[in-house]
Amino acid sequence: MIRVVAGTYEGLLYGWECPTVAAGERAKMKLTFGYAAHSECIKSVALMAAKQGKTLLSGGSDEMIKIYNVDKRVEVGSLMEQHGAITSLEFFGQSHALSGSADNSICIWRTSDWNCLHILGGHKGEINSIAVHPSGKLCFSVARDRTLRMWNLVKGRIAFIRRLEKEAELVMISQKGTHYALGFGKDLSVFNMNAELVGTLEHSKKIHCAAFATDEYVVCGGDDKHIYIWKTNGTLVGKMTHKDIDARIRCLQVVYPHGEDKLPWIVLATSDGAFQIWDFASFTMDESSPEEANKSVEPIASTVLLTKPRVTCLSVCVANEKVAVGATESEDATTKTKKTKKNKKVTDKKPAAGVPHVVVELDDGDNKAADEDESSKKRKSTDETQRKNKNKKRKQKKSKQ
Repeated sequence: MIRVVAGTYEGLLYGWECPTVAAGERAKMKLTFGYAAHSECIKSVALMAAKQGKTLLSGGSDEMIKIYNVDKRVEVGSLMEQHGAITSLEFFGQSHALSGSADNSICIWRTSDWNCLHILGGHKGEINSIAVHPSGKLCFSVARDRTLRMWNLVKGRIAFIRRLEKEAELVMISQKGTHYALGFGKDLSVFNMNAELVGTLEHSKKIHCAAFATDEYVVCGGDDKHIYIWKTNGTLVGKMTHKDIDARIRCLQVVYPHGEDKLPWIVLATSDGAFQIWDFASFTMDESSPEEANKSVEPIASTVLLTKPRVTCLSVCVANEKVAVGATESEDATTKTKKTKKNKKVTDKKPAAGVPHVVVELDDGDNKAADEDESSKKRKSTDETQRKNKNKKRKQKKSKQ
């Protein structure tokens, strides 16, 4: 299944779960929680994908980052290191998280104890967006100071600064780390990792969100209520309009429920509280008629919040079914071992079905100790026999005398 979390202008936090279905099938988004998380607008949310979305972060205009255990539906703490609205949140693996703020700083957090390990300073304006490279060694950030900065996360310092002609509102990196993109109002510019322009994706109205579906394709959404699919070189190959999208597309994320080697699902949210999930594999890539070729495409799942809150941010990740954990524990329990008197470990005589019956042999150290013990017994036995023979001879001599 996948988990979807959204934050709103009113400070409310919502969560859904959606089962993974095969191509062509429909699914239902189940609302799992709705919570008044912040006293002001929520500007960013992030699910820890490495732990199947168990940990959730939310940051808002109240200058706080809140930490949640999604499985237990509880808030477990809050972080207040930064002195400005929390504008961007990103996890890297299970070990670290990054937060960008309106106070011009980026904090690196250790997730085991939530200590702030380092503060990346240098921007002279509010942080608009941050993106972590898949290697975990680099981070890109854009801010209102019209600069793109690349950070060395290993050393915790700036690695590269690029001055921009306009303020970039969005930065993102492709899944394999081969490309990055910057959002400037109506346009999205795609670069390779040598900072060479690969293509410009031009739209008629402002773009609010975008994501790399693959290293070759980019998905965008914005004020005109359309979903766009572009090649990274700037060629439009898909354009979708849906009757249920009545407001601007505010947020958009991709997720890989069938594995990262398969095509993703696209999860989007409109500013009036409508949510949709699309299968990227259902789209037809047609340069000559990108809109006509995708007229009949329908979303996998959709839902609407009746209160129509103003959605501001979105996070999505894959989460396995909880029964898998219990099954693993059950299998582990069936392979409990016992020790025999000779220090050899063996499994139960009747192992559970499907569980391999393994005999754990003694290692070299145990064999040596066992050999020494056996030879010691033999020596004692020999000594005892010799002693008895001597006593017998003495008795025979005495009887002769």
